[in-house]
Amino acid sequence: MLDRDRVCTKTEITGSLPPGTRRVPLAVSAGGPANGGAVDSVVVPAASSSPSPGGPAAGTGAGHGNGNGASHGGTGAPVQKGDSGFIKEKKRRLCRRVRKGIPDELRGIVWPLLSGGRQLLLQNPGVYDHLSLYESSTSELDIVRDLNRTFPGHVYYMQRHGPGQRSLYNVLKAYSVFDRSVGYVQGMGFITGVLLLYMCEEDAFWTLVALLKGAVHEPMEGVYQEGLPLLQRYLFQFDGLVTSFLPRLARHLKEEHIVPTMYCSQWFITVFSYTLPFECLLRVWDIFLFEGMKVVFSVGLELLQCEEENLLQLNFENLVQTLSGKRFDIPACHKTVDDFLRKAMTWKITKKLQELGEAYDAANE
Repeated sequence: MLDRDRVCTKTEITGSLPPGTRRVPLAVSAGGPANGGAVDSVVVPAASSSPSPGGPAAGTGAGHGNGNGASHGGTGAPVQKGDSGFIKEKKRRLCRRVRKGIPDELRGIVWPLLSGGRQLLLQNPGVYDHLSLYESSTSELDIVRDLNRTFPGHVYYMQRHGPGQRSLYNVLKAYSVFDRSVGYVQGMGFITGVLLLYMCEEDAFWTLVALLKGAVHEPMEGVYQEGLPLLQRYLFQFDGLVTSFLPRLARHLKEEHIVPTMYCSQWFITVFSYTLPFECLLRVWDIFLFEGMKVVFSVGLELLQCEEENLLQLNFENLVQTLSGKRFDIPACHKTVDDFLRKAMTWKITKKLQELGEAYDAANE
């Protein structure tokens, strides 16, 4: 694990903006660092054109198919239409290696690169320091209240006002100033908490920005915005996937009046940070940062399939408890994390996800 107290390198970048980015005003106060004045704008990813995981803009490519069931699919490399054969092969090779697991000592370097967070850091020198040191947020009390609820059993976060909780507070407070339309939602603490285990505050902040603003994949900010619009979309899509791929379980859940909101909201809000055992969680995050949110759908389906026979025997109360509970080990039908993820990533869901996304959009126009 990398040293959390290392100093992040910052490079001044001037001139025209890189492709796929835009400069936006930053609503902060007039005061600022003595050597630089106020930070009045930042470079952020350009708005994504597609709101659907697995659709054309997401570019994950994994499992393109007819959506008739679980089968062995493609590599999942984010191949773009204009890529040359050489670049496509490089991306597929990188995808295979990411799925095998990024070495623990390299995650703090590789994660910001895969997510686009490091590029944003280099394009916005001094912004994080300004946000964390010179600005105030209306969410500060909410953030402090939730610090003890974020990974309470992890040694880095269990000490009240310790270094882990201080870093977590600093990053969440900075983001609540950076994007006041989102502010702070409790689930953001788990996302930030995972990042801070492998990188310094500034890298963690810009990686969080990259994820929520969509530097590489579709923006996640709709999961946390008022009304949780993107989360509602994800839940509709996941319910449709369960109905298509696990019809027996879907009928049982319907008979017991179980809806996705009761058990899988936190899967999407925290990207399994609360649900999976830590070793498995890190491997899921390796794939998530490279391939996007579709891995949550794939892993969720694999969890339900492995637990299906047991779930079919449970009533309402036990179903809710089992489905929403923390898993302390991988499902018994898999011997290793490698086996579990290898099987999870064979679900062909891209086409079905896109169809469900279009159906949701049409119903909510």
